Amino acid sequence: MAALAVLSNWYSYAMSTWVGRGVETALNGALTGKSGPELRPQDIGGVALVVWASHPLTWLSAYFGLEGPLRLGAALTGTGCGTFPFFLLDKVFLLLFGRRERSLLDEAAVGSGLQATAAGIRELIAGAGRAVSDEICLKRDGGEEILEICASRKKDGWDPPRPVRYQDSYYRLGSASMAGRPRPFRYVLRRLPVGVPGRSVLLYSPLDAVIREVR
Repeated sequence: MAALAVLSNWYSYAMSTWVGRGVETALNGALTGKSGPELRPQDIGGVALVVWASHPLTWLSAYFGLEGPLRLGAALTGTGCGTFPFFLLDKVFLLLFGRRERSLLDEAAVGSGLQATAAGIRELIAGAGRAVSDEICLKRDGGEEILEICASRKKDGWDPPRPVRYQDSYYRLGSASMAGRPRPFRYVLRRLPVGVPGRSVLLYSPLDAVIREVR
């Protein structure tokens, strides 16, 4: 934003100054007979615009004005890309020395990055619907008590195997997966025999949760 403001002010100052000097020079030349009457103000403005567009300060301000949004977009999306000078340096380096063979670790990193991006987009689309109350299901799997929570919004910080306190009981978050609408986020927790409060414990106390089934 600062670079674009500088570019705008630079344009205003440079054009007014150079056009004014050009008009003054043309008038003085007409009075002294050194320039003919065919010189128009439009011609002077065109020359001033060409000089402004080719000036190093114009290019520098335009570069920072373009690089700023790219940096901001990279920060918001969590991705990284080299600045334009390093991008050109990388292209020249690859042109001179060739591209190295991609290893299995590189391919795995690219694949995991694409999967993470796809998962993030899917979660964003799934959470775009109307917000509804959580649905809770308490059931038993053998001798183990299972707490299943279906929510319409993704719960921040609910990453396995975080401990969760619900009412007076403690659970271990076993899995977080996607389900169908209107509650696409499904969390499965297993009850712990004991538990103590702590900074890592997630407190879950919904006010209007729907109890689906208790078995």
